[in-house]
Amino acid sequence: MVDSLISVRTLLLGIVVGLLGVAGWAAFAGTPSSFAHAVQLASSPAPKEQLLEWPRTISLSFSEPLEPSVTSVQIWDTSPAELPVSAPTYQSEDSLTVDVIDELPPGIYTVIWRNLSTVDGHTWAGSFTFTVLNPEGTVPGGSVPTELLDLAQAPSNTPDLLDTTARWIVLLGSAVMLGGVAYVLLVLLPSLRVLSGESQNALRKLSVGILVASTAIAAFFVLQGSLIQLLMQADDLGGLDKVDNLLTETRFGKFLIARQALLLATLVAAFLAWHTKGSALIPALLVLLVSAFGVIFTQSMVSHAAAPHGEFWKITTDLLHLAAASLWIGGLIHVGLAMPRWLEELSGPARTIFTAASFRHFSVLAAFSVVILMVSGVISAFAQFTSFSQLFDTNYGLSLIGKMGIMLPLLAVAGLGAFRLQPRIVEAGIQLRGAAIDDGSESAVANLQRLVTNMVRLEAVFAILVLVAVAVLAQLQPARAVGEARAASGETDIASADPLAEERGYVLRASQIGGLVVSLKIEPGLVGLNNFEVGVGSEFGAVGEVLLVRLDFEHPDPEIGGSRLELPLLGSQKYATDGPNLSQPGEWIVSATVERPGEDDITANFDVPVGVETDGDSTIWDWPFDGMASTGALIALGVGAAGLVLTLVWQRRNMGHLT
Repeated sequence: MVDSLISVRTLLLGIVVGLLGVAGWAAFAGTPSSFAHAVQLASSPAPKEQLLEWPRTISLSFSEPLEPSVTSVQIWDTSPAELPVSAPTYQSEDSLTVDVIDELPPGIYTVIWRNLSTVDGHTWAGSFTFTVLNPEGTVPGGSVPTELLDLAQAPSNTPDLLDTTARWIVLLGSAVMLGGVAYVLLVLLPSLRVLSGESQNALRKLSVGILVASTAIAAFFVLQGSLIQLLMQADDLGGLDKVDNLLTETRFGKFLIARQALLLATLVAAFLAWHTKGSALIPALLVLLVSAFGVIFTQSMVSHAAAPHGEFWKITTDLLHLAAASLWIGGLIHVGLAMPRWLEELSGPARTIFTAASFRHFSVLAAFSVVILMVSGVISAFAQFTSFSQLFDTNYGLSLIGKMGIMLPLLAVAGLGAFRLQPRIVEAGIQLRGAAIDDGSESAVANLQRLVTNMVRLEAVFAILVLVAVAVLAQLQPARAVGEARAASGETDIASADPLAEERGYVLRASQIGGLVVSLKIEPGLVGLNNFEVGVGSEFGAVGEVLLVRLDFEHPDPEIGGSRLELPLLGSQKYATDGPNLSQPGEWIVSATVERPGEDDITANFDVPVGVETDGDSTIWDWPFDGMASTGALIALGVGAAGLVLTLVWQRRNMGHLT
């Protein structure tokens, strides 16, 4: 029997290797933008802009819709003193304006904003400065004081210990609830068929008791972790007095309340499961399963996956990822808690036969979970990375490497148990059912059972550590969002594009080439006359003398031809002019060339769709990937489907031997 599975196991191993290969490809392939946290994309005045007159309004545009009740904008002078501004008014869900109440004399001013993203439930903050020049056009003296620099500091993108702990205990509690009830329904109850009626009742009662106790503890974990997250969100937004607004007026708060209601339903279902017998147990466990799954759902709905454009696919992917991890990890934890009691309750051949049957059923559940976990992880990677280098130069990438570093020994331990220990314990169970085992072999079987128990516990420890890595990743900006935030602030080290810009009345692009950061803003970004603005910065310091900044326009239709536009210096390394160069609808290629003395010319190429359908008309049902990313996602789905089919084949070949 064991030999007959070699080909299937080899194919399953190939599936895993294939998914790892596609995951590597995901780090190279570019995808449409998928932000996390509402980062600043543009502002008026622009960062570090020098103005001849004081601005009557301050406008900000962000990458995600905002929660108005907890979003704030402040202006500070160098004294430092906070200056009065009006309450924000919203031009769209992700753009706001505040009126400056009093006239601003010449000086340096700091704008500080704090917000909460509607879609992913993350708080974020940032700041920028602008200068009002003296009447004669000179720069006024002064600098931003240290205490204001501290106040204007953006949140660190390094993991916070308390936030990581809160998210970890929510994830751990959710996994224990969902994985535990799934184990009882899909593994324990089917495995009990190999036992006699008395043994069945004893083990059923024992396992349900452990499930109820672990569910109650897990629900407490989720409740406490959610409370810590709520208090930390409020503190980040300005103080604990924001708690009421967070709970009653934000998407984050509404899903948090829904999570607590689902926890209550989970506890009620666990209580009913403990006090029901016979066929009534199954409905109670099903209610427990659905409510535990709902707790997972509330987390996906306020995650990175909830960012605009193709939300259905991204949220579904994230939900499957969390659910698969919970089934596997929660099942392992339940086995680790229950197996020692099982071994005490049973003796002789019944112990080995039941261990073999439960191990076989759990292996099928774990195989399904691993395939879904890897496929969803690969697809998520396509949404979060634009280049391989982001694995090593962003905290998100480094944390993902850490997660994979824990996953590899976890997969190794799981593979050892599935492909080496499981066949031995199953073979022993078959021999015992046929009474083809002697007394000397029973000692070997007992040693094998202890080895299996220790292996499950080791696997559970690695699995819990994986949840720590997931908790870290959940609070970090994905690599793509880090690059896009840097692009907006002139500090980017990757090419980026803002698919939401067209909806706001301009196109914004940025790219890093040869140490220079080149940004392009086209307003309004429509066919006809536009204002073209190019910003030039350096990741190494001063840009140096710039001889020429030029834009070249190329249309995909060669009959339309191209054009060229030279941009005069506007100030502060910004070059701008008006021009009718985008004369026809189409996918224009706009090339920005920067010439400097003694340096090679730098040319950055940008794709600019004009007068064509854009993401502004997108819905939650849109497929969120294009090009190579779409191909990679489809390959991952195909490889995963093959893995699930092979798992079914594996199950059908072997489940009948013990049941």
